[in-house]
Amino acid sequence: MLRRVLVISAAVLVSANVSASGAKPYKALPDVTAINSDIDRFGPAKTLGRLAVEGQSQAFDAFLEKLEEGDVAWIKVATRLRPASDAGTSLMIEQSITLALPKSPAAVLRSVTAKDDPSLFSLQEICSGVTFLEDEPRERVAAWYQSAEVALTQLQEPELNRKRTQCLEELRKGRKEFNVRAKGTE
Repeated sequence: MLRRVLVISAAVLVSANVSASGAKPYKALPDVTAINSDIDRFGPAKTLGRLAVEGQSQAFDAFLEKLEEGDVAWIKVATRLRPASDAGTSLMIEQSITLALPKSPAAVLRSVTAKDDPSLFSLQEICSGVTFLEDEPRERVAAWYQSAEVALTQLQEPELNRKRTQCLEELRKGRKEFNVRAKGTE
């Protein structure tokens, strides 16, 4: 339910940009090549605006699902769209990227930064799980922590070792905080 409210809120914010540009909203999610072409041609703001238009969130919902599935090509698209996203849209994309971590740890680690860089996703927020903890059932969050830790531990890409180590640290901190909160609500 929260995601639906955020989609509608984000759509209201970006629909003015789409209307002013004359660009038509996507009725369905185009393929990755078409989205990348649109980002190159129209820029991330107009392309994101076409994805998240008020009353027509099917394309944006499908985009978020691709991210949650860990689709590497769509994670790269999310990284390209990140600089143009507002707070509501960013939160929804971050939630989806967080959920993708156990499925595509290398792609997710390539999309995050430990530095204060608004053009990339925050390593701390994605790896700690903070972006979706409040809205999800306890069992799902616990399972996410377990599967994310396994995926990160098994990742064998030397160029990502530093980010992997940082991500594991944030994940373990996030799990500890989650467990404390979960015990407080019992």
